[in-house]
Amino acid sequence: MTTSLNRPANVRWRSVALPTEHGGWAFISEPVLLGLLLAPSAGGLALGLAAFAAFLLRQPFKLYAKDIR
Repeated sequence: MTTSLNRPANVRWRSVALPTEHGGWAFISEPVLLGLLLAPSAGGLALGLAAFAAFLLRQPFKLYAKDIR
């Protein structure tokens, strides 16, 4: 069943918000955590949070760009 905008009616938010790559989580979290354990700093924490936010925003942005095309 679709809505008037040709979008699926049963969209799962988890599939939109969370990346499905199983290795991507390790590629982003291991360097950030190791860096914060070896040399903790406020700047490092901010950089780690920004990298993690970019990682999480990639999937919704990819779907949005696909919808626009």
